[in-house]
Amino acid sequence: LPAWTGPGTLVSFPVVVELPAGEYWFAVIPWNEFGTNGQTGIAGSNLGDGEFYQANPGGGFEWDAPTQAGAGNAAYRLLTD
Repeated sequence: LPAWTGPGTLVSFPVVVELPAGEYWFAVIPWNEFGTNGQTGIAGSNLGDGEFYQANPGGGFEWDAPTQAGAGNAAYRLLTD
């Protein structure tokens, strides 16, 4: 993968997967040492239904649930061939 070039940068993750027609949820989950590098995040978008979800693996944030919903849109792009 290319080096980080700042907020809002498009990073490609080429994958090969076959999925039947339908609706799917997907996410990009970075590996990051919080103590060394801080938090990671995703840019916002003006496209979507106005709701996003945030994961809380191992209960490490200020809430106990494994996920929480938020108002806004996460800027993911999924391209298919």
